[in-house]
Amino acid sequence: MRSVYYAAGSLFIVLLALVVLVVGGERPGYSVVYFDNSTLPPSLYLGNETTVIFGIHSYEHSKTSYSFDVYLNGRVIKNGSISLRPHQNVQIPVKLLIKNVTYSKILTKNITTSYLMSGVLNMTTSCAFVNSSGNWSCSPPIYKGALGLSFILNKTGNVSVNTTTYTQKGNELVVTVQTLSIIREGPQKYRVVLGTLEWTRVKKNVLLRIVVRSSTGKVYVLSHSFSVVGG
Repeated sequence: MRSVYYAAGSLFIVLLALVVLVVGGERPGYSVVYFDNSTLPPSLYLGNETTVIFGIHSYEHSKTSYSFDVYLNGRVIKNGSISLRPHQNVQIPVKLLIKNVTYSKILTKNITTSYLMSGVLNMTTSCAFVNSSGNWSCSPPIYKGALGLSFILNKTGNVSVNTTTYTQKGNELVVTVQTLSIIREGPQKYRVVLGTLEWTRVKKNVLLRIVVRSSTGKVYVLSHSFSVVGG
């Protein structure tokens, strides 16, 4: 009788193990969303169309529907939908075209220097007697002072001059603005203000982002950043 109990107990354990395998042994399905790396260039060229490819591989247990949206710098450039059977794979081409370049601005220099110019010793002028009128004619006063500064001064008002230069350094554009202001503060007294403002305009990378949603409720996101050449 005891042997019968042992045999019945062993049979029950085996059956329980089979039930556990059948009910809990199947792994949940999933999908793989990927870029075909061979189609990803290191940079995008302004005005040139480039095609990149992304893929969807289904490892779900039944037929699954997918919808996708492709964004370039936040703007939708392609969308669509597709259905895949288990273990089916699809590759989708996406055309990229960059028409404009955007920049970020980084301030690298901001210098202001002020000089107070006064006194007859620092100001020179030349005068000539005009016979026809019987008067003296004098050229504008010129200041010659420290640091090799030399300016023609306006005796009645103020002067302000700005110059802007652009220098390309690799993928960066350096913009330099120099200002000169001459302010009359009184008789034989002027203030000269020199300013230099410099900033670097760096091209922003282009961000490609792909969002794939499956009918199982899962969401997959791909992203890749490209530098831009040209512009």
